Amino acid sequence: SPYATSCVEESYSSNVEVYRQSSIPVYFVPGDNEYNDCPNPDQALSFWYDYILGFETKYWPSPTWNISRQTPDFPENFAFLQGKVLFVGINLVGGIVHDQNEWSVRQSANLAWINDRVSTFRGRFNTVVVVAHADPDIDINDNFFGSFYTMVQEYNENVIFMHRNLGIDTWKALPGYNGISNLDILVVEGSLWPPMWVQIDTLTGNYTIDQGSWYQDFLATGQVTSPP
Repeated sequence: SPYATSCVEESYSSNVEVYRQSSIPVYFVPGDNEYNDCPNPDQALSFWYDYILGFETKYWPSPTWNISRQTPDFPENFAFLQGKVLFVGINLVGGIVHDQNEWSVRQSANLAWINDRVSTFRGRFNTVVVVAHADPDIDINDNFFGSFYTMVQEYNENVIFMHRNLGIDTWKALPGYNGISNLDILVVEGSLWPPMWVQIDTLTGNYTIDQGSWYQDFLATGQVTSPP
């Protein structure tokens, strides 16, 4: 990660060279090791914008679906609808709170973005997947998650919140999180190959995840796991 090199510009360009080799488009959300925990967070976020923002269309053909962004203030927040699934990416990180006002404004913007996208596309999806970096158990994001839980309980749709693990957790699913029947948390294990494979059956609301053997099975058989 950029954090390992004190977030010098080369660390961002080298990451680009790795991920641009992917056979499918890659969508990014910021993590604390990409900017917030860097020696100069503002400069690091500027590097992130220069090299990572809109990455999914830089090295692959434009998708057939529309990608919307929360411009002009938070262009790293994105959303798109595919099938009956609404995907929403937000800038929600852990680490150090450098500026409480900035932190609060960004959290409020994240909540507004999720709610706006849900309202805009309502009736065209039955599952929302929110992708972010931070774990719900990090106290510094309590204001976000308290409001997020209230929002989700007002939705009729299923909501899946995906985040990176804290480094001590393994990959897993946590259904009915915080006692909310339509909210599941998916914990993605970082620094682990392969990436998490997620399949969603939007007719039933069921899904399967695998961050263990699916890639080796694919290499051996040429097939991925069966749908849920």
